[in-house]
Amino acid sequence: MRPSTTTGELKPAEGLGTGKRAGDEKEFLSRIIEEVNERFGTDFTEGDKVFFAELETRLAGNETLSESAKTKTKEALKLVFAHIFEDQLHTMVESNFDIYKKIVENAEFGQFIKEKMFEEVYSKLK
Repeated sequence: MRPSTTTGELKPAEGLGTGKRAGDEKEFLSRIIEEVNERFGTDFTEGDKVFFAELETRLAGNETLSESAKTKTKEALKLVFAHIFEDQLHTMVESNFDIYKKIVENAEFGQFIKEKMFEEVYSKLK
């Protein structure tokens, strides 16, 4: 089989999104740790970013959430996100019980984390 010798036009791919750089991800996680420590008087460390990074990865990779983002409004997606957030959080209880406990037992803290995660995941899905 021979390659074609005709010329044509190569069109750029569409709909691939812009994505986020790894540095943006680290910056987001560092910012969450800093904001949480300031606002709630906690002492989470850079090492605790692993928990938040894993939670964010699971949420952003959730197929139901990803599909819902294609058809639902931002407000409707928040409702779907809330259920998936809770489900994912419960699967991570053993990876960092202290953070899990704080999110579950302190409603204000839990809501803060959920909102920050939603905004970050939403920006990746849209």
